[in-house]
Amino acid sequence: MNNFKLLDCTLRDGGRGFGNSWGDEVIKCISNSLVNAGIDIVEIGFLWYIADGVFRVNTTLFREMEEMAPFLNKNGYYVAYLEFVLFKRQNHTIPLRRSDMIQGIRLGILKEELEEAIPTMLLIKENGFDLYVQAINIMAYSDEELMSYINVMNEIHPFAVSVVDTYGDMEDGPFLDIFKKIESGLDEGIAIDFHGHNNKGKTLHFAELLIAMFGESQRTVILDATLGGIGMGAGNLCTEEASELLMKRGYPYDIEMLCALTDRYVKIFKSKFSWSGNHLTAAIADRWIASLVISNLLNYYGNLTAEERRLFYYMCPMNGDINKLDDVYRMVHSYDKENSRNNLEFLSEIFNGKDIFIIAGGSSVSGYINEIKKMIFDESVMVFMNGHYAGNFTDYSIRSYAFLNSPMHLNKVKNNMNIPKIILSRTDWDIKEDTADIIEVNLKDIVYKERILANDTVILFLNLLFVLKDKYQINFSVNIAGFDGTYATERECYIYRKIVDEFSRYYKIRFLTNSRFGAE
Repeated sequence: MNNFKLLDCTLRDGGRGFGNSWGDEVIKCISNSLVNAGIDIVEIGFLWYIADGVFRVNTTLFREMEEMAPFLNKNGYYVAYLEFVLFKRQNHTIPLRRSDMIQGIRLGILKEELEEAIPTMLLIKENGFDLYVQAINIMAYSDEELMSYINVMNEIHPFAVSVVDTYGDMEDGPFLDIFKKIESGLDEGIAIDFHGHNNKGKTLHFAELLIAMFGESQRTVILDATLGGIGMGAGNLCTEEASELLMKRGYPYDIEMLCALTDRYVKIFKSKFSWSGNHLTAAIADRWIASLVISNLLNYYGNLTAEERRLFYYMCPMNGDINKLDDVYRMVHSYDKENSRNNLEFLSEIFNGKDIFIIAGGSSVSGYINEIKKMIFDESVMVFMNGHYAGNFTDYSIRSYAFLNSPMHLNKVKNNMNIPKIILSRTDWDIKEDTADIIEVNLKDIVYKERILANDTVILFLNLLFVLKDKYQINFSVNIAGFDGTYATERECYIYRKIVDEFSRYYKIRFLTNSRFGAE
C-alpha cells in the first residue's frame, strides 16, 4: 500500500542557514524539478516571515501568497510554513484560497501556544487550505501534554499532524513511543508527518522505523526531507535516500533527477555553507542547541583545534544567541597555563573530605543566609560563584573561595574581596603573574570524557569537582544555594536538571534553596 508521501522542504528548511537566498531562477528550477521527479509535496518557503517594509529579493521568504505564484508548477502540490508566533505578532490574516495558490499551510506552534492557535488553525481550514500542524520540539511534551495535543487535533481535524524533532535528540525508544501514542489516539483520517534533524545520524533510520510501523497501515505518513540533506547544523533527512528507500516498495520517484538537482544546485551552497552530523552534533543534541548556533560553529569558527571545537559545542548558548559566540570563542581558544595541573592537585587537597557550600547569585540566598550559617562547621568550604554574597559571610573567609567565570567578575572582586579566587584560563584575562590569591586552571583540563556541559558558572564548578574526584579519588558533598533559575528557559531547565542528575551519580548534591534545576 502506497500510503507514504515525501515532502521536500529544501527551499524552506534547507536554506535557513544562508537566509533562503537561493536566487529566483534556482527557486524555479528546484520547484519544477521536484514536481517532475514525483515528489508528493513541495514546501515552497516561509509565509509572512519578513517584516513590513522589507521586500522579498531572490529568497523564499514570502510576505504574501501572490509572491509564490511564479514559482509554482501547476502539476504540483505545494505548502508553505507559517510560524504562529510571527503570524500573530504581525497581525496578518489568511486569504481565501484561489486555484493559483499553494494547497496547504504548515502552522508551527510551541506547546504553550496550542490553545491560542486554535482560531488560526480553523481559519486556515475555513479559507480552503489543507492544514498541517507542526508540533515544534515534540521532545518537550510530557505524556499528558502529548495526549492533550492529540485530543485537540482530533477536534480540529487537520490534514496532517507533524512530529518535529527540533534538536535532533530523539533515540529509538522515545521515537517509537511517541508515534505509537499518536497512532493509537489520532483519528485515522489525519496524516502523520515526521520532520527530523540529523544530529545523531538517525533520520534515515527513523524513516525505516516508520515504514516498518506504518507500511501496511491505512494512515498516510509523510516524511520531510531535503536535497542532499541540506539544512542548518547537522542537516535533514536526505530526499534522495528517502526516495530510494520508498522506491524499493514501488514508489515512482525519479532518483536520477533528484541527484542531478543536488549536483547542480545544492553542492554550490555546500562549498560556502557546511552542514553535517558527527559525534559532536550528536553529543550536544540532548542540550537542544539551536541549529543556527551549530551552523555558525561549522562555518565561522573553523580555526579551532578538534579539542577546542568540542569545547565550543558544549559551551555555546542554548538560547540560539549567536552574538555570544565570540565570548565563548575567547574562553575555549585559550592558552594553557603550565601550573594548571599543579593547581588541580592543590584544589583536590582543599576539597577532599569537605562539605562544600556553593553560593550562586540567585535572590533566594538573601532570605536564607542565617540558615546557611547554621549549617557551616569545621569541615565546610564556601565557594561563591562570581563572588556573589561573599560579603555576607566574612566570618568564614578563612575557608572561602570565589569561583570566577569571566574577566568582568574578576575586575569587580579583585580589589575588594580578600579571599582566594579560582579562575578558568582564557585569553582575555588581565592577570599579573605575581597575583598570589589567584588559582588558575585550564578549561581544557576540567572538561573531558565528552560530558554534557554548559557555559554557566555553577555547572562549570560542578564539572571541576567531578574532575577532581575522578582524577584524585577524593570525596566530598555539595550543598547549593542561589541556583534559582528564575529566568531560565524551559530548554535550559531541562538541560541543567539533566547535568545535575548526572553529577549526582558521582557525589552527593543537596539544594538548600528552591531551584528549577533540582529538588528543594
